[in-house]
Amino acid sequence: MMLWKYEPGRRARPLVIGHRGAPLRHTENTIISYKTALELGADAIEVDVQLTADGHIVCCHDPDLERITGTRITIAENTLADCRSAFPDLATLEQVCAAFPKAGILIDTKIDTDDFADELRRVCASTQAFGRIMVGAPSPTQAQRLRRRLDLPFCALFKAPVELSLYSELSLSWMRLHPKEYRLETVQTLHAAGIGAILLANADMARGGGTYPQLGRDRIGRGNWMRRLPCR
Repeated sequence: MMLWKYEPGRRARPLVIGHRGAPLRHTENTIISYKTALELGADAIEVDVQLTADGHIVCCHDPDLERITGTRITIAENTLADCRSAFPDLATLEQVCAAFPKAGILIDTKIDTDDFADELRRVCASTQAFGRIMVGAPSPTQAQRLRRRLDLPFCALFKAPVELSLYSELSLSWMRLHPKEYRLETVQTLHAAGIGAILLANADMARGGGTYPQLGRDRIGRGNWMRRLPCR
């Protein structure tokens, strides 16, 4: 699958990534939220993940379920069954990969343990998802730890140009940029290092859209406002 292959100089339309699915319509990071994002035209979905006490990778942004359910259950300290007793719609990454066999999946994780890497490799193998998954890492250290265990494309959160050499050494394919980093020179610096740019667009940029051509962007991660514009 060519979705996560960075090709310098390519001027195709930006790909659309459904951030946590389509959370204006459904609870974030659930099967129905991802399904809706893809039905709206997203090319890929962004999936936040946590690891349960019994080793399942589940789709949830927060380390506990309090914001979603009102019940403070820490995911890492409870089994999948215990977590689902509070939130029945809690999906595993394996379920998501199996449910959407053609969709690109950008995993956002803060976990870099061996247990997580081993389970992610098992999920990729069991669902034949190796060509569809990219791992988002927040730091060079975490990316380095995971890269030792996983043969997957990686992206990272852009923080400062001084980190570019570290990311280049790790052969990272992409960097994610927050709106405050939306500068043409920033994207040009990334491209010069052979790294593609994923822009985390906000609602105002999505409505206006006029700044995108000047940014030289490759991917657009669209968030909670996915329903507001057609994605194609």
